[in-house]
Amino acid sequence: MVNEQDGIARIEGVIYDAYCWVGKNFDYISLLYGNIPTRYPEEFVRAYNFLQENADYDAVISMQNVEKYNPAWLFELNEDVLLMKKEEAYRRQDLKQYMVPDGHTILVRNNHFLKFMAENLPTRFIYAALGKKIKPMLNDKLIIDIDMESDLELARATLRFRDAEQEMKECEDANI
Repeated sequence: MVNEQDGIARIEGVIYDAYCWVGKNFDYISLLYGNIPTRYPEEFVRAYNFLQENADYDAVISMQNVEKYNPAWLFELNEDVLLMKKEEAYRRQDLKQYMVPDGHTILVRNNHFLKFMAENLPTRFIYAALGKKIKPMLNDKLIIDIDMESDLELARATLRFRDAEQEMKECEDANI
């Protein structure tokens, strides 16, 4: 499904097409990005449990605090000169806090989503297709979103470290 406003195939359209193609009815839709190799099953369970206990929410999206990448410390890209910017706070801890979607968990009740997509409503707001009331589920897990070569190197190192940790734990458990 291509968005008529900008001619781009958005992820919501891809999910909708896949859901319709499967031809079965599900209560929830979960989006798993293939470029995120770090997964925490407990985060999916936490999102599911939240929606089970809170019928007034349409979706859950995992988020992280932006911490050192706070918008107050970001500059417009200009390779010639660093443009002056008003200082909002000297210490990062004193800045207004922001959150960013981390791509790990997106769990949606299908009722709002399917209606929204079937009516091909214009999307002027981020995540509008997912619901009117969305729970940001903050976590501090290590989420690696592979978009660049450096992300791939970080993922490889992290997964090797996890494997080594698991091997050490197994050796300890076996008293080796």
